[in-house]
Amino acid sequence: SHYARLKLMSGPPETLHHVFTAEFDGRSCVLKEYTLQRSEDWRRLQREVRILSELRHPRIAEVECLFESSRAGGRVAYMQLRHYDAGDMQAWLLRESPSVLARKAALHDVALALRHLHGHGFAHGDVKLPNVLMAAQGEGVWNACLADFETSRDIASMSAAPSSVLGTQQYRAPELSQPANSSAPAPKPTHAADLYAYGVCVLKATCREGSLCFSPSGVLLLSWHKSASEAE
Repeated sequence: SHYARLKLMSGPPETLHHVFTAEFDGRSCVLKEYTLQRSEDWRRLQREVRILSELRHPRIAEVECLFESSRAGGRVAYMQLRHYDAGDMQAWLLRESPSVLARKAALHDVALALRHLHGHGFAHGDVKLPNVLMAAQGEGVWNACLADFETSRDIASMSAAPSSVLGTQQYRAPELSQPANSSAPAPKPTHAADLYAYGVCVLKATCREGSLCFSPSGVLLLSWHKSASEAE
């Protein structure tokens, strides 16, 4: 009830969560909706906000607030973010067909965000084009900000392995992949895996559509990684 012009921007199955654009106190913002099914869901969100508050940087998406609400069927949480008017980087590339210079500038922004994140001992865990938000700065000029820190981990204090394999298949480093029937603990996110995912972002942002392909299940990469490890 505090928000005006609430409009659905994206949601399942295209995205994990429902995302809305809205106005609060006359200013545009974005609301990301989370269904709270377990107590750890709220703790995970609090961790994401804590990470973002510790890592303030011009190229890291800004969270303005986090709050709980109730609705029929259970509890939900909303994360209010600054409004990035050009959407995510994947949509931006398709919509704007930006120049090579603009693409390089956006990728440089993401590299700066990762350097800051890694410099503070964190790994993102899910670097990909849809997790980069774009803001117009003038005619043909945009800034990119890294977002979605749900899977981020403080590497120094991380003792237990994640409960599930992190990251998105096409962007996932081979050392983070596991066979579907594996009972081994899920690998932990690393700086190196973030940089692998960043490399995939560079490929997708700069190569023509159809000029690259990925192993659908990642099995081929995983076999290459095992072979390389055994050779060492």
